[in-house]
Amino acid sequence: MGNAGQFHEGLVLFAIFTAIGLGFLFLDRWYRRALAAKGRWPTVEGTIISASLKKVLRGTGVYGPYTHVPEVRNQYVVDGQRYEGNRVGYGDWGISDAAEARKLLNQYPPGSTALVHYDRAKPRVAVLQTPKATGCTFPLILAVILLFFGAISLAGAIFSLAGGHG
Repeated sequence: MGNAGQFHEGLVLFAIFTAIGLGFLFLDRWYRRALAAKGRWPTVEGTIISASLKKVLRGTGVYGPYTHVPEVRNQYVVDGQRYEGNRVGYGDWGISDAAEARKLLNQYPPGSTALVHYDRAKPRVAVLQTPKATGCTFPLILAVILLFFGAISLAGAIFSLAGGHG
């Protein structure tokens, strides 16, 4: 393949890696903003009705193939309207370690009260724990790796155009 072909191939790779990398960068930024907004939801006092663990088959893992999803039924009132929720956190994926899941569940004994964070626009959407604004670092790490490969592709394209070998 000639220098022009290598240059064009490098530019195509640069464009692909950069576009996907930027997509992950924007996804990370959006996700962090969404988490930060949820962290600012208003709160009301709610009553814990029941607390249980749901065992869900998720595949393999250090603690086995199951994930334990805490379900904490609670009631709360917003502007005179009674609501019922069952989510501990936003995006409850569950906890692999059953002991850790029980530890979380023990924070919400039936009959006790807890702060309920609710969405002002949709009060029926509520959680007992708000997320940390740090979020998941996976999209950011992937974005950096892809942008790095994009830069390497661009450098290779320029090197090939300048008459380099490779």
